Amino acid sequence: TSDGEVTIGGMSITRGESKEDPQFHVMTSSVQATRLGYFFCQVFPSDSIVSSGVPDVPLLEELADRGKVTDLQNDVVAQFGELDPNISYEIWCTARYDDFSNETDAKLITTPYPVVSITSTVVGYQSASLTVSVSKSPGHVFCDAYPWALRPTTERPVAPTYDRITSSRFSTVLELDGISGTVVLTLEPLSAGTYYDLYCYSEFYRPPPPPGSILPPRQGMTNQEILETRYGIRTMGPQFDDLGWECVSGRNCSIDNILGVGLSYKDSVLVRADECPGRCQCSGEVDPHRKGGSCSAISR
Repeated sequence: TSDGEVTIGGMSITRGESKEDPQFHVMTSSVQATRLGYFFCQVFPSDSIVSSGVPDVPLLEELADRGKVTDLQNDVVAQFGELDPNISYEIWCTARYDDFSNETDAKLITTPYPVVSITSTVVGYQSASLTVSVSKSPGHVFCDAYPWALRPTTERPVAPTYDRITSSRFSTVLELDGISGTVVLTLEPLSAGTYYDLYCYSEFYRPPPPPGSILPPRQGMTNQEILETRYGIRTMGPQFDDLGWECVSGRNCSIDNILGVGLSYKDSVLVRADECPGRCQCSGEVDPHRKGGSCSAISR
């Protein structure tokens, strides 16, 4: 619709009934772009094209929602719904090159390996569920939680390097044939009432090599990019005391200065006659005294 660099190599259009509401039609355009940048598509009644002519670039950029072309191997898609089935429509598109140098996510597009970021978390008493955005696939994603030190002083943990975080047991693979996506990882068990720094790392997924073969070099995020994924959380419940609490037999014993998240006057302190062999955790199994058959959220 105007002089300039051609950045669209082809386009296909489909039309059919809406799955949500069959009384309307839906049109979908699939655009094959030849350069990275932005694309703009808009649907018009055919009568308006006949009367007003083909829309120019400024009009399309004004009316249409802007989309990004970040991967030339896959078509970009625009969908238009709630169309009158008795009216003829046309879809017109335009695109322009952009290197995204002025945007904060430019690195996600230009890096040859997948880059991740933590978009949200759901924090419990002893767990944290992470939603992680992955810029491209196949990507091997590793995440881990690192607690803040409380003694002798409160101190933030050192950010992990790639060789440290790749040893994490919390990992998954995103396989979506080159496109971006999200994965969910649950980190557990964590200590209740504790500050953690969450970090993630990603690299191109490499299938396990044959026995005795040499591993190929990793293609993944740098240590600086790992640092930029940092996400701070604090788990729910009473703050875990690394040293524990002790009472002297035959004397009154008090526990005070209990810190944590979500505590109220309704909460109580559990006292054991013997030492826990590890972290105290409800197993959900009934003991000889018919206790323990059900677990509360904090005792899991």
